[in-house]
Amino acid sequence: MVINDYNGNVVQITNISQQSPITVAVWGPGFNTSDDLPQTGQMYGLAQYQSRFTVTPASYARVVMSADKSYTVFATFAGPDPQVYCVNAPSESKVPPGYTQIVADNNFPLTENWMGQTFYIINLSVDSAHGAQVSFTPL
Repeated sequence: MVINDYNGNVVQITNISQQSPITVAVWGPGFNTSDDLPQTGQMYGLAQYQSRFTVTPASYARVVMSADKSYTVFATFAGPDPQVYCVNAPSESKVPPGYTQIVADNNFPLTENWMGQTFYIINLSVDSAHGAQVSFTPL
């Protein structure tokens, strides 16, 4: 997984591995179509590479990332710094490079004050069978 601001430059990807086929997905706020993330506290599905967004309140809110299968990866964007989370990780003892936090549980509640910024979340799991869900609740 590579998170970078390419400043409008062309990105070229070449597969030099022995493994075939590979999957490459490019995503960014404003680049792909995102579905609304209602601020109801209800869980909403998030298919592989699907994204949702909401304009956050100017106070604390809670996002819950959930999945019923193993190792489901979520990336969030609110402002300039993307964050990467994983639920159902095999171990919480070591966070892999590039990840913000991993949890062994199938739910991860994240409470933050995004101060009215637009919040995006995307399911970056490599397995499309993961039943990822997300909820957003103003506090």
